[in-house]
Amino acid sequence: MNTKNMRLIDADAVKDKAYPFPCAIGTEYAVTLRAINEAPAIDAVLVVRCKNCIHADKRNHRWIVCELHYENVEPDEFCSRGERFEEPTCQR
Repeated sequence: MNTKNMRLIDADAVKDKAYPFPCAIGTEYAVTLRAINEAPAIDAVLVVRCKNCIHADKRNHRWIVCELHYENVEPDEFCSRGERFEEPTCQR
């Protein structure tokens, strides 16, 4: 399997778009749905980038310091312990 070109897709959206095509009726449609349903799934997890993590100390503005690992990190890095920083919302 060529993982370089692997990507996540919304399989349900593909199924919804497959039906309107005139050629996607009967057997062709059934084969298309079967191919989508039997496609291998990617073992993916959501990650929190360092720039959005509560453990990121961004006071320096030149770099981010990870308060868990005590090292400089790039904004788009991530680790297994990242937790998303949520902006406080104003409540009236």
